[in-house]
Amino acid sequence: MGNSMSWRKFAQQLEAEWRRWTPPELEAVNPFARDPDDLMQQFKERERHSRPMVDAAIRIFVRGGGWPEMSDDERFFLYKRLYYAWLLLDSFSLEETESRKFISPRREQDPSEVLEWALIDVWPSLGLPLCLEAQAQYYSGCIAAGELP
Repeated sequence: MGNSMSWRKFAQQLEAEWRRWTPPELEAVNPFARDPDDLMQQFKERERHSRPMVDAAIRIFVRGGGWPEMSDDERFFLYKRLYYAWLLLDSFSLEETESRKFISPRREQDPSEVLEWALIDVWPSLGLPLCLEAQAQYYSGCIAAGELP
């Protein structure tokens, strides 16, 4: 990856990586849980438990390595991170509107730092809350339809 990366190129790279993945199913830990709050608590605990390994896998990948072996939970949350980081960086690609005067990656910045920032640093404050909101809606819909996730 060259040092003349634009937000659009970073976003395209993350989109391509996200599309290469088949999302693993997140199997229910407690198949008897019927309450969206219980399901969300399980989801949050599983994300928190898998976070250090997902962070480590991302650091290996952005420095040119492949993806290491990961559990289904780790792969599931990596898939979510790729998706939300892609959306974030894509929102910075404002080439069409010519309104990107204040936002652009610094030329001297290592591309791996930008990808780490998008996939690791902003995940807890930006990607994860969006992911949790979407997951809560999914669980509520499943339970309303009488189908367990």
